[in-house]
Amino acid sequence: MYYRPQQHKKVVVLSSNTQKRSPISKEHATTFLELVANDLYSRFGDELSDVTLVFPNRRASLFFSKHLSFIITKPTWAPPTIAINDIMINTSGLTPEDPIKLVFTLHSIYQRIQSESVPIEDFYFWGDVMLSDFDEVDRHLVDAKQLYSNIKDLKEIENSFGGLTPQRLHRCYEH
Repeated sequence: MYYRPQQHKKVVVLSSNTQKRSPISKEHATTFLELVANDLYSRFGDELSDVTLVFPNRRASLFFSKHLSFIITKPTWAPPTIAINDIMINTSGLTPEDPIKLVFTLHSIYQRIQSESVPIEDFYFWGDVMLSDFDEVDRHLVDAKQLYSNIKDLKEIENSFGGLTPQRLHRCYEH
């Protein structure tokens, strides 16, 4: 199934580097999104509203719209924008779970597994980080068993050599 923008003939997909700076000049550092806004407006002009722009996230879309507003000098319809996640949600028919509910669910599972009780206010930050990490693992199709096995091994090495200062580690690397 393909994403088909409603009433728009063209779709422009922006890369995931939208927050990187362009190496044009240090005096006037231009962002990637500023360059894209200039380029698209010079190519499409007032017909830019016929182009659907796909961004890696909503934040990039907001910054792009801000940059575009500085370029356009007359009343014009803004081009429709959509994030890749929204396209996936629209095409799959699935809805993502509420992040707060996910942290509470993770907390209850953690409470069942661990012998000690941890209040939700102490757990919330770390639960959110864990869910974000799980999402990244899933998004990049990483072999989770292998990843967590590697992390466990690294922790064991770190615990075995945890007393080494950066200077001592440097001496070890020299030999």
